[in-house]
Amino acid sequence: MVSEVPYREAQMLIDEEIATLRAQAQKAESLLIARRNAVAPAAKLPNEVLVDIFLLSRDTSEPGARDWLPVCQICRHWRLVAVGTASLWTQIYVRSLAFTVLMLKRSQQAPLEIHFPLHRWRSSSYRAATVTAVIRQIARIRTLSFVEQDASILEVAHEELARIHLDAGILENLTVHIRDTEAADHQLGLALEVFRTTNGRLRALSLSNLQLLGWNTLLSVASGLRQLTLREVDTAAPISGARFSEVLRQMVNLEKLSLSFDDIQLHQYTAPTARTPAAARLKPIDLPWLKSLEIRSRSRLEPVEAFLVHASYPRLQNLCITCGDSENRTDYATVIRAMASSIRKGGFGTPEVLKIFGDRFFVSPALGVGSPYVDVFLPLTTDLRGEETDVAIVMDILACLVPQSPPNSDAVSSLRNLYLGNLLLPADDFIHLFGYLPHLESIEVFGELALVLFEALAITSLPDQDLAPNSPIAFSKLQTITWQRMVEYVQDYQMQSVVFDAFYGCLLARRDRGAAILTLDLVGSKRLNMYQADKLKEVVDNVVVRQW
Repeated sequence: MVSEVPYREAQMLIDEEIATLRAQAQKAESLLIARRNAVAPAAKLPNEVLVDIFLLSRDTSEPGARDWLPVCQICRHWRLVAVGTASLWTQIYVRSLAFTVLMLKRSQQAPLEIHFPLHRWRSSSYRAATVTAVIRQIARIRTLSFVEQDASILEVAHEELARIHLDAGILENLTVHIRDTEAADHQLGLALEVFRTTNGRLRALSLSNLQLLGWNTLLSVASGLRQLTLREVDTAAPISGARFSEVLRQMVNLEKLSLSFDDIQLHQYTAPTARTPAAARLKPIDLPWLKSLEIRSRSRLEPVEAFLVHASYPRLQNLCITCGDSENRTDYATVIRAMASSIRKGGFGTPEVLKIFGDRFFVSPALGVGSPYVDVFLPLTTDLRGEETDVAIVMDILACLVPQSPPNSDAVSSLRNLYLGNLLLPADDFIHLFGYLPHLESIEVFGELALVLFEALAITSLPDQDLAPNSPIAFSKLQTITWQRMVEYVQDYQMQSVVFDAFYGCLLARRDRGAAILTLDLVGSKRLNMYQADKLKEVVDNVVVRQW
C-alpha cells in the first residue's frame, strides 16, 4: 500500500512552487518594465540634461524642502544618475542626522553648503552627533550657517575642531546667529580663530547675539571680506574710535556692511566739529566698493554721526539707518545732517521720491524694486524742536536732498512723488515746504494731514493781489492726490459735509485756475454716495474710491 504524503507537507511544497513562480514572474516583469522604460524618450536624455533637471528641481524648491527628491526616482537610470552626481547633494539643510550623513556621503569630495536652520532637536545628544558629523567635513565646507541656534551647538563645533585639527580651508561664507534668549556675553570660543579662517578666503561674515573675543579678530579676514554683519555683537573690551576705524579701513573690498552700535563698546568716537584739533581728527574710512550700508543704534546717536561723517563710499546705493529713542525727546538735526553728507557722497542719483512719516523717511530716485534708496527709521515726532509742529525736522530732511546748503525748496526741484503721514504741519508751512516744487506730480497723504493739504490748495488757488497776474500757482504740476485712511471722515458712505465742502472747494478752485487735479484716489471706503461721487467727477477726470 502506497503511503500518502501528509497534507500540510504537500501544501508547503506547493507554496514553495508558487513563491518560485512569483519570483520568476516578478523578475521577468522587471526586465520587461526596464525594456519598456528604455524605449521612452525620458530614458534617452543625456546624463548632463538629467543633472540639469535635478539641480533645477532642487534649486526651485523651498530651502531645505525635499519635494525635489521624487524627480530623481522616475526610473532606475535616473536614480543611478542622481546618486552618482555629487553636486546634487552638496546643499544641506540640517534637520535629520541620517539624511545629513547620507547627503555627506553622496556629495563625495565636492565643496559643501551647509545650513543649520531654526529647528527643534530631538535631544542634545542627537544634535551633538549631527554637528560632529558636519564639522568633520570642515575642510570642504564653503558655506556654513547657524541660524537661531543655542550657544551650546558652537561649543560642540569648537571641541570637534580642536580634536580633528583641520582648517576651514575653503570657507567663504560664515553665519552665526545665536537665539535671542541666549546671553550675548556668553564666552564663546567660536570667534573667527575657531574656524581658522586666516587664509583670506572668507567673503561674507554675519554674527548675531554673541561676544566677539577681540576686535582685532576681524583683521585676519578684513582684506577679503565682501559682506560683514554685526548685530548685538558685544566686544570683550572697549574699543577706541581710532582702532575701530583702522580695522574697517582694511576692508577695502567691502560691498555690504551692517552694524549695530548698541553693543560695540566704542569710546573716543564722535564726529569732528570746527573746534576739533587736526591732530585729534580720525582718519577717514575709505570703502570704495560699498553699495549697501545698514546701521542700527537705539540708544546712542554719536557713533552713527561719526561713522557717516568719517566714511567715504562713492558707490553706495542702499542706505538704511535705524536709530533714536521714541521715549525721549532728542534733537535729531546733527544726525540728519550726517545722513545728508552720506547721500551726497553716495551714488543715489537724483531724488524724485520722498516719503516722510512719524517714524521714518525714505528717499529714492524712482519708484520700484531695484532703485537706489535711503531708508531712515527715526522717531521724527519726538524731535526736541517739534512740540508744536514738525516743520524743523521736515526742513532737515529736505536739506538731505540739497546738493549744497542752505536748504530751500528750489534746490530740491527734482522731487516728483511725495508721501506724507503722521506729521504736524500747518497749512502755511505746508505751502512753504512743498508748494513750489516745480516737478511735483503726486501727493499721498494719510488721515488728518489731508485736511491740511486741502487748506493749502484752497489758499494757493485764490487770486493774490500782491502777485503779478501771470505768477505760477503753487503745486503747479500736481496731477494726482491719494488720500489714505479717509474712513475716519466717512460714515455710511458719506463724507462729512464740512470736510467734503472744503475738499470739493479746493478742487474746483484749482480747475478754475487752469491747474485741475487729474486723478483722485480715495482709500478707506468701498464707495461714496452718488451725490458726492458725481460732484467730485465734475472737477476731477479720474476718481477712484476703494477700501484698500
